[in-house]
Amino acid sequence: MNNVKLIINEWDPIGVISYAPENTYEQEINIVCKYLEDVNSTEQLAEKIYEIFVRQFGTNIFNKKSEECLGVASKIMSISKV
Repeated sequence: MNNVKLIINEWDPIGVISYAPENTYEQEINIVCKYLEDVNSTEQLAEKIYEIFVRQFGTNIFNKKSEECLGVASKIMSISKV
């Protein structure tokens, strides 16, 4: 989970990590980690990441494109296979 946390915090999907508590994305990170057990591809994980952040923050606050989630998912998948 710590590696996923580092990746999500570095990505900073809603742009608040520089002034928000370190655990700002903790709930979303936990959900992503739970889905890691069930996804079979980077694309599936990217879809889940996008869905999680849209559901949690809405598209007014989380305004990233779903394609951007693919890069994040790729990083997460690469460390989760180690």
